[in-house]
Amino acid sequence: MKIKNLIITGASALVLSACTGGADIDAVRGAASKGNMFQQGLHREYSTLAVMERAEADWSDADYFNERARSASMGKSGGPQNMNARQIPADKVRILGKARARLMRALDNGGADVMPQPAARAQAMFDCWMQEQEENFQPDDIAACRAAFDVALKAVESALEPVRMAKPMKKMAAPMPKSFIVYFDFDQSSLNGAANAVISQIAASAYSGKPKSIAVVGHTDRAGSNGYNYGLSIKRARAVAKALSERGLSQVKTSNFGETKPWMGTADGARQALNRRVEVNFK
Repeated sequence: MKIKNLIITGASALVLSACTGGADIDAVRGAASKGNMFQQGLHREYSTLAVMERAEADWSDADYFNERARSASMGKSGGPQNMNARQIPADKVRILGKARARLMRALDNGGADVMPQPAARAQAMFDCWMQEQEENFQPDDIAACRAAFDVALKAVESALEPVRMAKPMKKMAAPMPKSFIVYFDFDQSSLNGAANAVISQIAASAYSGKPKSIAVVGHTDRAGSNGYNYGLSIKRARAVAKALSERGLSQVKTSNFGETKPWMGTADGARQALNRRVEVNFK
């Protein structure tokens, strides 16, 4: 009897959760969007995906898309879902990886500003494609998400194509930078907003300059022990390398120096923001 009651109670909880989640999806879908045109597009696209997954009783993915819609309605963009968040079939990882790199290149080059609605659709449809590919049992849905992604992204890419000048002025353009510095908060290895902006600049320059390799070198200031700072410099270099990899750049090599090569000399134990950095150099 106790087991039977437990089963009944558990089933009731699932039904209640589904009802509550369904109502929340409708609430988020109808919420006023506080963001820019790109974020409004994300709100609409992710809300539509949440409704579609709810119709299939796929509550996990419905909740994910609903939370993305909620975030967008509050003026937060966020990028496409990381591929390692999904169990992608091995034979599909390469093609999805290339597609994600195209998308990130377009977004990093200002696609969300130039073509906000198609850019939002391209991002949402990539997440749709990846979600359907993970399930891997509805080929029509996989194809539909992929086709919608491709159409939307091509519209963004076309708008981003450089305008050809009537006169050959391109040779006078300043060369793309080959060295960058990504700064970190004290005792942190996560990328803040300013760091992510530099990462986007690095990615754009790499796509343009096509370096053979990208050296990513981690450093710290002199606050803390040598051993701790060496480990922190490893984490910082890895964070930058991971962000570049997510933007489709695979030619990244990391190294680390801890506190041994400061940008600005200081006393041992001193904090110095200019020393909390990762240096990125094209080769």
